[in-house]
Amino acid sequence: MTIIVEALAAGAGSAAKDVGSSAVKDAYEALRSAVRRLFSGKRAAEDALSGHEIEPAQWRERLAEALREAAAGADPELLDAAREVLRRADPEGSAAGKYTVDAREGKGVQIGDGNVQHNTFS
Repeated sequence: MTIIVEALAAGAGSAAKDVGSSAVKDAYEALRSAVRRLFSGKRAAEDALSGHEIEPAQWRERLAEALREAAAGADPELLDAAREVLRRADPEGSAAGKYTVDAREGKGVQIGDGNVQHNTFS
């Protein structure tokens, strides 16, 4: 879900600041439309997406939960749309592999920037 939430935040940030190229805005609109279709008829999920567009930090967890409940991570088209937003919004990070994560064998993993984690494994 992280990649979708990050892409929505990147796209919303570009749109709000009016600094993104039309390619970023077009990719963001395609992703946002796909998420809206996924959330159609699910009021709490729709509210989380709308709230995230205005205040991403405050609504991040609620949006991630709504995406988890909707099994968005299992939708390859949605993931491709998210990757496209990130590729256009952050070409250097995308080229460096910042948004390509394989945590299949991970234990106690957090994905994203600025995380703090304390683990105790037995």
